[in-house]
This record gives sequence, structure tokens and C-alpha cells, in this order.
Amino acid sequence: MIYLDMDAFYASVEQRDHPHLRGRPTLVTHKTDDPYASNRGAVIAVSYEARRRGIRGPSSVLEVKRRLGPDAAFVRSDFEKYLAICRQIYRICEHYGPTEAASVDEFYLEVADPRGRFGFELFAAAELKRRVHEELDLPASVGVGYSKRSAKVAAESVKPRGLAEAKSPEHFVEQFGREPVTVVQGIANPLARHLATLGIYTIADLARADPLPLVKKFGVNGWSLSRAGRGHGGGKLEPGFKRRRVRSVGHSLTMRGVSDVTQIERALLGLADGVAKRLRRQHRSGRAVTTWINFDRKFSKLGRASAPQPVVLAEPIYRLACRTLHRYEHLADRYPVTGLGISISGLSTGIQLSFGGDRELRLAFACDEIERRFGKSAVKRSALKDWRRDFQAAPGTEVG
Repeated sequence: MIYLDMDAFYASVEQRDHPHLRGRPTLVTHKTDDPYASNRGAVIAVSYEARRRGIRGPSSVLEVKRRLGPDAAFVRSDFEKYLAICRQIYRICEHYGPTEAASVDEFYLEVADPRGRFGFELFAAAELKRRVHEELDLPASVGVGYSKRSAKVAAESVKPRGLAEAKSPEHFVEQFGREPVTVVQGIANPLARHLATLGIYTIADLARADPLPLVKKFGVNGWSLSRAGRGHGGGKLEPGFKRRRVRSVGHSLTMRGVSDVTQIERALLGLADGVAKRLRRQHRSGRAVTTWINFDRKFSKLGRASAPQPVVLAEPIYRLACRTLHRYEHLADRYPVTGLGISISGLSTGIQLSFGGDRELRLAFACDEIERRFGKSAVKRSALKDWRRDFQAAPGTEVG
């Protein structure tokens, strides 16, 4: 099994297409944001130059500016371009064997030498890495293993631009035993904290651990964790582009620091309207509304509320979000609100539209069609007129 992982994919693509960004801390932001004109907005990807300066993972534009100052180089995202490059990488991988695109920048493939030569997989992995660099001018890390999980850990341990191999479970533990358990696919920080209570911090700790305490604490998943410590698991290869089930649909925004509850409610209405439009566009409905509020970039509060039946309109989503706001609005006087987010989960496919009623739903569909044909400014709520001048929303979809 070979695992190909593109290094800082979005940022590397932008540095390739804009040579003046090479060697500079490059931050990729949402396409709707203008980071040079405003401190609002979110950074979704960073280059390795920025990571070496302490910027890791998604963060706010303001935070990046504070930490990097004038050295920060911002560029807007272009997901259509990234997807086109993903297809190019996939075609290169297909030359070596059946390929699964696990995400836009992760690929699993199986190669088999008809002559049965020893070490052919490692040779193919090095050749694949070279071709991606020469044909697309993009860096990648490659891992070779006896399972998906072992190949992924091998690649993660040598990023960026590395190549590593895990020959067997024993070799896996010997080579990568000192890595933290979070390197293992499927073990995120919350699970790692639970493992720490059992004295398990590294891959070697997990490999040596008695499975029985793991099963007692985590149920049947304990057996999977025990196998993960020796590099087993990750599933079978599924050739093609992996389709993931959409689990939630949401919008979020950053704010300059607002204490006026009326203004915060207006922003929530704008977010709810955006979430509802995306639900209708995807022909989905949802029940569980999660609202996130950030206070003065110091702490956040999270609230969840469920509708009695699936919803697809802005008003019920807005009302459920306001429950969370009113629970914590007393904090806004001392800690102005600097971020908001709404997501809806418990999704179901299809929207039922009757002929006798549903006047609001019919009106919403009519407005959606007007926007589709004549642009977003053709029709809008009076309460949300010019709201984007004050708040800039960023869409998000959680899949898994």
C-alpha cells in the first residue's frame, strides 16, 4: 500500500502559481474575504514557512497579522483550481495501480510487480513522488506500508518532501514508536486525552498496551485501538474518488467586537439565512442547530437546540440560534463578541412541499430562483440590507 500526501497543498499551489510568494509565510484565506483591506476573515491553510513561525492550522486573519506582521502574504482560495490539480495527481497515480482519492490532497494506491521483485513498492513510491514534483512542481510526502494506517503514519513522520516505509508491524513500532498517538489515523486530541489516563502517549505505548483495559474503557473500539498501535487497519482500498456523507452545513463569521445584542441578532439572522439557502440548494433539511459564540477572542460558548421537525427556512434556525445567544448575552458587555457560527446537523435528504400550504417555503424557493437567475442582489431581506459590509460570512460543510 502506498499513501501520497501533498505537502501544504493549497499554499504550495499558490506559491507555485505566484513565484513571488515562494519562501514567504503564505496564508490562504476564504475567497470572499479581503485580508489586506480588513482584519476580518479566516485563514484556512498555511505554508511551511508560516508553520515554522508558529501558525498552525485554521486561524483568524487578525491573529496571523499580529504574529507575522508585514511578512504575512495572503492569497484568496480557488477551490476549482485545487480540484483540477487533484484530478491531475489522480491520473498520475493511476499509472501505478488502483487509486483511491481519500481527499483533495490524499491518495492511496496499490502497486504489484508482475515479476515479484523485492522492494518494488518502495521504488514505485519514489518514482511517483518524483513525477508529481517534475510534472506539477508540487511537493509531496509518500509512505509505504502493509495497510492504509501504516502507510499514512510513515508519510506523516517524514513531512515535508519525505519518503518512508513500514515493512511489518514490528518494524512499524520500531520506526515510529516515539511518535505521539495523534499521528495514527483515527486518533484525535480528545481520544488522545482519554488514552493518556491509561498511560498511553506514544505509538509504542499503544502497541504494548493490554487490550482488555482498552476494551473496558472504549468498548469494541478498544480492539481497533489495540490493532492501530501496530499499524493495522484503515480499511480496504476503494478505487475512485471517495464520496463522504455530509454531516452538517454551517456558516461562520468574524466580528470587530460587538456588544449590542441587536447587532448580534442581525448577524445571526444573516448566518441562518445563508445556512437555509445552502440546505435548499442541496435539497436537504436538518433538525439540530449548533450555535457558537466567541467572546473577545478569549473564550467561546457553544449551544445546541433541536427543532421538533426538519427545518429548511431561516426563521426557525434563527430562533433556535437566539436561544444560545440569550443564554450568554450578559457576557457581551464585558467581552464583546468577535465571532459567530451556526451549523445544522441531523440532516435528511429531500424537502417535502405540499400544494395546499407551505407559503413561506414556496416564497423561499421563488427567491432562490430569482437570485440564481439575476444575482444575489436581486432580492434580499430588508433586515439584512448591506449586512455583509459589517459582517463577512464564510460557509463550511462538515463531512465524514
